[in-house]
Amino acid sequence: ELFSDKIICVSNAVKEDMSSASFFRNVGKYDVVHNGIDDIGLTSKPSDIKANAPVNILLLGRIMPEKGQWFTVDTVKLLDSKVLDKINIVFAGGAPPFRKYLLDDLTRKIDAAGLNSTIELVDFCENPSELIKRSDICLIPSLMKDPFPTTVLESMACSKPVITTNNGGAKEIIDNHKTGILIEPGDTCSFRTALLHLINNPDNIYTYGVNGRKVFLEHLTLDSFRSRLLK
Repeated sequence: ELFSDKIICVSNAVKEDMSSASFFRNVGKYDVVHNGIDDIGLTSKPSDIKANAPVNILLLGRIMPEKGQWFTVDTVKLLDSKVLDKINIVFAGGAPPFRKYLLDDLTRKIDAAGLNSTIELVDFCENPSELIKRSDICLIPSLMKDPFPTTVLESMACSKPVITTNNGGAKEIIDNHKTGILIEPGDTCSFRTALLHLINNPDNIYTYGVNGRKVFLEHLTLDSFRSRLLK
């Protein structure tokens, strides 16, 4: 920090953390440049939920409590059986190298909640975009402060509405109830309400997805990131 002229952060959440921890409190050194990614959603269409068709929900990320899988199980078990019959949930990802026990712990938690027929565990894959494209709703319910989750950008590129916690960089790109829904970390009530809002209103799944794709194309592509960075 002392010898740098400028410090570029991927989100305001990171800027706040960095500047508050700075010994010199030189806030003027910090600029925010939101990331951009290649367009992985070229062949993906917004989800159009047919009558009586299941709603496919994806949580993509490391298997660890900080990423929200345990939080999600605690929320989903609050849904009644009629709602559970309408949804399929996939947790995709592997446990951290030195925390392999977490996968067994999560498996036991899902079993104890009676959600084996609702929640499926899928191992880490090299091409997660295919999982995103097959989903209708994407979850990023991190309890930790994610700096600027790439999964949010990927979901928006693929025209998928996002339900995410409002404690990190994701809240800077999700327009609440337009491209997704922001929830409080650890609040199963707000999470449950968000899930029901989309599950029971499939038109909103479609509309939020269309809106998210538009925001992605305007602000979150690799070209737009390059332009912001060069400025």
